[in-house]
Amino acid sequence: MTEARYFQCRLRQAIPDGYAEQTSWLPERFTKVGSILSLRGDDRVWDGGWEVVSVGGDGREESLLPDYRKAVRRHRAATGDALAS
Repeated sequence: MTEARYFQCRLRQAIPDGYAEQTSWLPERFTKVGSILSLRGDDRVWDGGWEVVSVGGDGREESLLPDYRKAVRRHRAATGDALAS
């Protein structure tokens, strides 16, 4: 079975003062420009109203996606940075 391909997408959500934007890796089936999505945050709460504004590149298999959590942990260990309590 072939791994799902993920594409880096720019997302936009309307907020009271304009727009919030973020970039996220999404499975191919969700990467249609103009689609409105709900995303689940690190707190596992769903946040709706995110519009796919652009889809980039050739995509990657899930196993090749960057692991940002590991990168943040390595950075904190190397620099002594920590989240404020």
